[in-house]
Amino acid sequence: MMAIAFRFRFQRVLDVREAVERQRMLALSAELARHEEALASLEAWRTRLRQSEEALRSLYLGRPLVAQAVARELLHREGLRARVAEAERTVEESKRRIEEARRTLLAATKERRIMERLRERHEADWRLAQDRKEQNELDEIGLRQAESRSAGRGPGPTREETLGA
Repeated sequence: MMAIAFRFRFQRVLDVREAVERQRMLALSAELARHEEALASLEAWRTRLRQSEEALRSLYLGRPLVAQAVARELLHREGLRARVAEAERTVEESKRRIEEARRTLLAATKERRIMERLRERHEADWRLAQDRKEQNELDEIGLRQAESRSAGRGPGPTREETLGA
């Protein structure tokens, strides 16, 4: 009696769902990396803006005021504020993309788990059927041995031989 291995007939579907889940994990990882870059960029622009504001204060405190230097620093500061605002929008957009990537990963994980549970149920049903088949075969062998003993032929002693007749 040779046991055959379990084959899940939807294994390809499960494989695809696992691949999709891995792709979604990679996508989320990439979004998290972009988010970290966006945060670092935002912090760098904020630092430059603070430095510009310090430089502007220094110009106001210093005597005599140089109008061109003040005007140039004010213009620079406004440009930095625009960059900071853009970096903030980038960070917010990054947060939105991360949440979307998390939702799609969660959906992919759910789909994979559904297929895994189906596989487990199919395998349990298969094992039960295999156990029944094996038991039926053993019962058949036992029945044949009992029949051949009662007919007085085949392996094993007959009842009379066992009793010493």
